[in-house]
Amino acid sequence: MMHRGGVTYDSRDDLLDVALDRTDHLIYRPHEIVIEEGTAGLMSIAVTAGDGTRQIVCLKEALKRRLPSPESVRA
Repeated sequence: MMHRGGVTYDSRDDLLDVALDRTDHLIYRPHEIVIEEGTAGLMSIAVTAGDGTRQIVCLKEALKRRLPSPESVRA
């Protein structure tokens, strides 16, 4: 099964967009974002919004990283 979509942050509208398969979930004004990543890729995202509400997105299958990790980029 191939995943289509991903997770992006829109700084202009201050929202986190979680788009996976047929689902598009928007989280407005994220204050804190915590990710759980395993060797297979992204497993879950916990987001605390500016109003204190917390949402946790757990993935059925790991989402592979498309960009290099910060540790692999050298200044």
